[in-house]
Amino acid sequence: TFNLNDWKGQFAKGGSIYGPSDIPMLSSLLAPKQQSHVSRTMDIAHGIFGQMGKTKLNSHVLDQALQLHDIAKEANEARHGNFGSRFIKQTNILGGSPYEQLVSFLVDKHQGTNMPKLAGFNKGDQKQLKGLVPLMRIADTLSRGKFDVNPISFGKSGKMKLADMDLGLSKKKMQRLQTSINAYNKN
Repeated sequence: TFNLNDWKGQFAKGGSIYGPSDIPMLSSLLAPKQQSHVSRTMDIAHGIFGQMGKTKLNSHVLDQALQLHDIAKEANEARHGNFGSRFIKQTNILGGSPYEQLVSFLVDKHQGTNMPKLAGFNKGDQKQLKGLVPLMRIADTLSRGKFDVNPISFGKSGKMKLADMDLGLSKKKMQRLQTSINAYNKN
């Protein structure tokens, strides 16, 4: 027989049946047309992350944000970051994850060129966001390009560099990309 008490604690905080391990499935259900872009963006981000060497940036936060960054794109392309962020908060799909606030913020701010205001975050979270916002923007922009070899490298000083090659991106996207690289290098 079914006993609800047997299931206590099996659901994510807040009663949601979904948790962080369900993010890939939810992303594919909510934004099926975006999955090749999401996959390419994640591959690029992992490639960049792998070159960084030892870093204090949290790859789990970046992965969750990348998987969710375009979940609302098919509903409202112009405001999809904001809509996606609100969806994350309202549905509690991260199941009370300690990263929920960071992931939601990254989804909301994954486009643009200016570093968003980080008021309300503690110093550790601000440091994470100062590194992850540009990384996410770089990977998202590069995913729209055409190239075989990751055009991002790092100098001995740890500064990010962009290879001098045709990436198949518009002038506007190239400017956005360089702005994000500059923002990353300010950290």
